[in-house]
Amino acid sequence: MGFHLGSKAYIFLILSICAIQQSFSQQTIGDTLVAERLRTIEQMLNAGKPNARGWWYGWLYGYSAATVGQGIVMAVSSDRSNRQDMALGGITTILGAANILITPRDPAIASDKLAQIPESTHEQRISKLIEAEKLLKRSADVERAGRNWQEQAICGVVNVSSGLITWYGFHRNAWAGLENFLINTAISEAQIFTQPTKAMKDYNAYLKKYSSIQTSFSRTSDIQLLVHAVPGGVGVKLIF
Repeated sequence: MGFHLGSKAYIFLILSICAIQQSFSQQTIGDTLVAERLRTIEQMLNAGKPNARGWWYGWLYGYSAATVGQGIVMAVSSDRSNRQDMALGGITTILGAANILITPRDPAIASDKLAQIPESTHEQRISKLIEAEKLLKRSADVERAGRNWQEQAICGVVNVSSGLITWYGFHRNAWAGLENFLINTAISEAQIFTQPTKAMKDYNAYLKKYSSIQTSFSRTSDIQLLVHAVPGGVGVKLIF
């Protein structure tokens, strides 16, 4: 909206708008609220850390141990079929371990990253809160990605391939191929569905209770004041 004012009214309006903007800013980034949000996210990340670490390391060590075990059996066995099964099983568990290794560890390490960020001043606490929200969101995104259809599809391709190799490649019957497929599917599905979902739930709960602080900043900055000279005074345009 636009309108014209004399110099005295203009000065009064400028001071009033500055006071309003300062009030909005104080409400948006009040130190008490910043501290409350920080503590909330810290508690969420700390609470989710043990399960996230247990899942990541548990499956990594499990796949690694299975690979080593199958490699040992293959090396000492004299039975051709057994050696084939162990070789194929070792390949699938190596792929499983590789999948865990490339899975981001954000839910397991986010609390440690957040603890390293200083918060001695109000500005530092604001910056830390922004990073805390990012860490919580990334943790939620990682958990969500671990359960999406792409993850299911990748595991499905590996499991179907393993079953077909058993059936056609090793010249076994169809039941042997199906058994291989079902065993590998059970393992991969267990990996997917045991992945923690706490960060996902916590992030949704946080957004329900608080709006993102970055969104709050953008709302404050949406108020613009444009000033220009006009005959007999000063023109002011306030944009919301």
